[in-house]
Amino acid sequence: MVNARDYKKVADLLMKRTSINSETECWEYLGTNKDGYGQIVMDGVFYYTHRLSAQLFLGYLPGLDLDICHKPECKSKACWNPDHLYLGTKADNNRDMKEAGKARGRYSDVTHCVNGHEFTPENTYITIRKETGKERRQCQECRKLRGMFPKVKLFDSKKSG
Repeated sequence: MVNARDYKKVADLLMKRTSINSETECWEYLGTNKDGYGQIVMDGVFYYTHRLSAQLFLGYLPGLDLDICHKPECKSKACWNPDHLYLGTKADNNRDMKEAGKARGRYSDVTHCVNGHEFTPENTYITIRKETGKERRQCQECRKLRGMFPKVKLFDSKKSG
C-alpha cells in the first residue's frame, strides 16, 4: 500500500516510464510483466501500475474485496489511465474478460482431444463442475468410445496371493 504522502512521488515515477497513446488515450507503462500488465518495483516490492492508479485516483484501498478492472473499451493491460479503470467485483472482471474474448481456461486453446478428435460444436460435450461451477469440455467421440468399451480390470491384486 502506498502512503498518501507518497502519491505525488509514485505518480511521477509512473509518468517517467509511460507512453501515452494519442489514439486510445491509454497511459501505457513501459515496464510490463510476462502477462502484459504494467509493473513497477518500489522499495523492493512489485506493484501493478493499474492498482497503484486506482489507489491514487479512484480511492481504492488494498484489502477491499474489489478488483481493479479495465473498462471493456480499454484493450491494453499496461494501461493505468484512471478513466479506463473501475472498481468492480471478481465477477465483473471475469464478465469483462469473457465479453472481450480474453478469458481463457488452462486448455481453452486446445483444438483437439488427446486422441486427435477435433473440438467442434457437434463433437464437444460441456459439463459444469458442481464444486467450482466451471465449465469442462469433453470430446463426444471419446465419450461414445468409453461407453462402448468400458474400462476392464486386467489384474486383480486381491486374488493374486
